[in-house]
Amino acid sequence: MTFTSPPEIMTAVTDLFDAIAAIVFLIILSRDNSAGAKLWKAMMLSLAVSGAMGLFVHSIEWNESVENAVWILLPLPMCIAVSAFFARAITELNTRYLKKSVIFASVLCALSYASMLALYFSGAEFLVVFTLYAAVCVLAAGAIFIIAFFKTKQNALWFYIIGVFIEIPGGIVQAKRDLYFTFIVKMDFNSLFHLILLASIIFFTVGYVVQKKSAVELKQKSNVAKTV
Repeated sequence: MTFTSPPEIMTAVTDLFDAIAAIVFLIILSRDNSAGAKLWKAMMLSLAVSGAMGLFVHSIEWNESVENAVWILLPLPMCIAVSAFFARAITELNTRYLKKSVIFASVLCALSYASMLALYFSGAEFLVVFTLYAAVCVLAAGAIFIIAFFKTKQNALWFYIIGVFIEIPGGIVQAKRDLYFTFIVKMDFNSLFHLILLASIIFFTVGYVVQKKSAVELKQKSNVAKTV
């Protein structure tokens, strides 16, 4: 077994960072069975799986058949993650949209993944489809969170909005795919994208915690008002 060398090994390391951050968020979410939390769980579980798969494929020199198998499967959890995020944003406007938003996002996810598979087997650059799909879902989610903020005045939503806007340079880097630099060790566009994603996950986690705390405080105030 032979380990890869920089910059690819750093892609594996940053994949691990993302997976750990996603698992931490999952632990925080574990006792919350609300509609919004279920979509966060779907997103974070998908990111944890894709991070683990990235760690697997980027850390060790595998033969071509193993790498091909991983690259066929890897886009699926990535698509599920951005689809769940888009659906989560929609439910911020109204939880009544949960079923419709999940169905809509699932259809988009299936079409995106099918398109990537078609391009992969034709020998074309299949990750272009994911980059475009992710950009549309993430930017749409950001716009919805902004609308939700003006509607509900929840300050916690700014953490989600900041997390979205942090992802914009990450998407540009991933789309260009020609960035190589040295920061202690050699790194590339994949490593930078993963670090940007890590920052977004942290903001989403903090936003959820703040939002949950605000909801609890509001409920307590409501209960006090009823007893007066």
